[in-house]
Amino acid sequence: MWMTTFSVDSAISKAIAENGRIDVLVNNAGVGGGGSVEEMSLSAFREVMETNFFGALRCIKAVLPGMRERRHGCIINVTSIAGRMALSPSAAYSASKWALRL
Repeated sequence: MWMTTFSVDSAISKAIAENGRIDVLVNNAGVGGGGSVEEMSLSAFREVMETNFFGALRCIKAVLPGMRERRHGCIINVTSIAGRMALSPSAAYSASKWALRL
């Protein structure tokens, strides 16, 4: 199941309420996506992209305003060598990890 904007905003709000601010964000989410492009349904491919790329992007967009305001913060995106050396049975995973190399 993918993270929605609502779930990210809720989690970030809760973390800020409990800790005062967020100084570090580590995006480490990753779901696999077995299958070549021709074997995977578009919805399965989209689910991998929603989690591995858009989920991280939602988190970045949620914490970045506070970090910019404080002029302090660190965002770490954990990707994979699979983004650089794609294997055909991991098409969606490889594409999502390459996309995260902002």
